[in-house]
Amino acid sequence: MLAYTQWMLNNGRNYFYSKDITILNPYTSDQAVFRPQATDTVPEKVQQDLNEHSIRPSLAISLNQSQYGTREQVSLKIEPYPGQESAGTYSISVKKVENLEEKVNRTALDFSKSYPKKQSLKQQILPELRGELLKGKFSVPDSVDMGNGPTIIGASFPGENYLFKTATPDNNGIFYINVDEDYSSDDLFLQVISKNNADYGINIENEEEIDVEQLQFKSFKLDKEMEAIIKERSIYNQIENAYYSSKPDTILIENRNARFYGAATMIYPLDDYTRFSTIKETIVEVVEHVWIQNNSNDEPEFHVRPLPPNLDSGELPLIFIDGILVQDAQKLLDLPAARVESISISRNKHFYGNKTFQSVVDVSTFKSDYYTYYYSPNIKTHELFKPNGGKQYFQQSYEGDLKEKYKRLPDFRYQLLWLPKFKFKGTEENVSFYSSDIKGTFEVSLEGFTKNGVPVSLKERFIVQ
Repeated sequence: MLAYTQWMLNNGRNYFYSKDITILNPYTSDQAVFRPQATDTVPEKVQQDLNEHSIRPSLAISLNQSQYGTREQVSLKIEPYPGQESAGTYSISVKKVENLEEKVNRTALDFSKSYPKKQSLKQQILPELRGELLKGKFSVPDSVDMGNGPTIIGASFPGENYLFKTATPDNNGIFYINVDEDYSSDDLFLQVISKNNADYGINIENEEEIDVEQLQFKSFKLDKEMEAIIKERSIYNQIENAYYSSKPDTILIENRNARFYGAATMIYPLDDYTRFSTIKETIVEVVEHVWIQNNSNDEPEFHVRPLPPNLDSGELPLIFIDGILVQDAQKLLDLPAARVESISISRNKHFYGNKTFQSVVDVSTFKSDYYTYYYSPNIKTHELFKPNGGKQYFQQSYEGDLKEKYKRLPDFRYQLLWLPKFKFKGTEENVSFYSSDIKGTFEVSLEGFTKNGVPVSLKERFIVQ
């Protein structure tokens, strides 16, 4: 497993976070790949000092007890050292200590030691300061007159929970799109916000390729002592899976995106009104303050009346269908009205660079899939390598009535707590969790960095019996 940020690409692969992951399938009879050969030597087991620190720690962790019973509440106290900056982002993991795992794991302290403090950069790749960062290049034929003012590129991440972003290329045609919201689309749709139908070039740069040829993997070998552990773990895992619906381990979280134009002044769910077969009839009979008229080239255009006391600027509105920016009004008029679920209208002005738009017409279809068959020669598409969605991790509790609720359900959790993004504000906090029916030695591991970049690596062990 390799983990890195865009900024880390400037320093080379040696400074990535890496960890070997071994996947053992206990239901496969042929495990020869994991068996030591006769010529193999037994690797030396290295015991990691749980209290080793190369620098003074910024905070401390402690447990209210050293031993607990099954299904008993455990209280973990996290407190800062006086005069030390401790606010930051950390991960907290509590799991059973097993012989199957690597004896020494890289910590935040190890990573900090290996990372370069200062060095000259041969290239400079910008970091993702506000979420995912997409870099693109815009080009235009020499024969095309772009007019005055900056070029504005519209970027649509379509679908039910769509996003719309804009970017302005610099003098070299380079532009960036910051995305810190969730999106479901696998494709990005790019177009210049302009009536000029020139053959623009808009390309998103691919992810930097990583050279993995020099990676070295540690050898994982099975021995007879592991048989009982693997068998027990396999049985408990099957039991836990059987009760997954009662206590799901992870739940995907999709945060709804607020519309970029703010709150719509009017929303028309078309099923609440008399249905008409065409969008034109629907606009005339149902949607207020919107009308259609032909321009000097005999092309249809939508117009929206502004909110009083503003006067009509004569500018056209932005039109969206399932998050796709549609600059040809005829495309909307050709859409069967039976497929449309709702039409939202914003009557406010919107400014992008030197461009002004009078309002927004936002159309949503029932399936939110208009982009799957929409085509325009002026739109460039880019397949996205999108981040995984956010997850909510299950945290077992036996407090109050929950003790009776889960009384008859087995609890064979080896991982008692997992908080991958724990925000510590610098004041004492208590984190509680419950032990399971599994007995043995468990380890609390807190890893991360303060907001000033100081590494923190703390461990504490307790026994469940």
